[in-house]
Amino acid sequence: MSEPAATPKVVAYATLTGVGLLAAVVFGNVAIVALAAPFGFALVIGLLAHVAALPEVRLELDAYQLVEGGRATIALELSAPGATPRCDVALGVPDGLRAEGPTGWSLRLDADSPVLIEVPISAERYGRFVIGPATTNVPGLFGFLNRSGVGGGRLELEVRPKAEALRTLVRAREVRATAGDRLARRPGDGIEFAEVRPYSAGTPGRLNWRATARHGAPYVNLRHPERSTDLILLVDTFSAAALPRQVRAAAGLASAYLARHDRVGLVAFGGILHWVEPAMGRAQLERLVAALAATQWHHSYAWKSAEAIPSRTLPPTGLVIAISRWRTLAC
Repeated sequence: MSEPAATPKVVAYATLTGVGLLAAVVFGNVAIVALAAPFGFALVIGLLAHVAALPEVRLELDAYQLVEGGRATIALELSAPGATPRCDVALGVPDGLRAEGPTGWSLRLDADSPVLIEVPISAERYGRFVIGPATTNVPGLFGFLNRSGVGGGRLELEVRPKAEALRTLVRAREVRATAGDRLARRPGDGIEFAEVRPYSAGTPGRLNWRATARHGAPYVNLRHPERSTDLILLVDTFSAAALPRQVRAAAGLASAYLARHDRVGLVAFGGILHWVEPAMGRAQLERLVAALAATQWHHSYAWKSAEAIPSRTLPPTGLVIAISRWRTLAC
């Protein structure tokens, strides 16, 4: 339990009382004492009065992960050990989150009667945010003493970037041997029709009876096999203004390519270099989105070349999509 602390009001009242008594002595006027006495009397009573204990504070969130534009509710519960005529409570909400209501209150608390306050918030941008602790202040009689403290701990909220809508996806030149949703450029066994070609030894495909009858020689239908590819998203983090949209574009690309059974990795390249090695599946999407949510702009005068990127993050074949403030490039 924090001890009561004096407020600036104590100095003000003590000064007024002292000046009044000194003036009464200097001018020999007892009436001046009558003017200073109420200040001194209030000061003594206020300093001797009991100051209620601080309440116990609990903070909770109904959701610890959101997408940009999503909403959550902060629950703040106050439990006082005894009657508290007045308790001032304030809850700080970091930039990037918007509270849809007040974040400061002045309450009366009763023993064994907890007070629950709910604060709806909305996420205005992606990132990781820390909410809390809440600050509490219990003033004493006349405001000469007060108890103040913090409680409720810290709540961590992760806001994930909202994926940009995509019109089409870039087709990789080289694909992997494993099956997927990506059409290989080279013909083979698959579903998507490629072309009709004269048959030669070793040519894969099924016989096209019409073309064979028309030309008097065997012709076969060739198809594109469905294969997966490796994709690396290279996000330029040199520009603070363009970074949010670049991160949203990367989130949309990661979700779309992983849905096609591709392996996707991430390299954030700027003031600070960090990466996620290529992999596939739902767990990889969670890793990529979490890494994108933590991507921030860091000022740096040092120019980093591509040699700083670890070689294991860049597969020898596959597709690299560089997302920059200038343009988006695929290679």
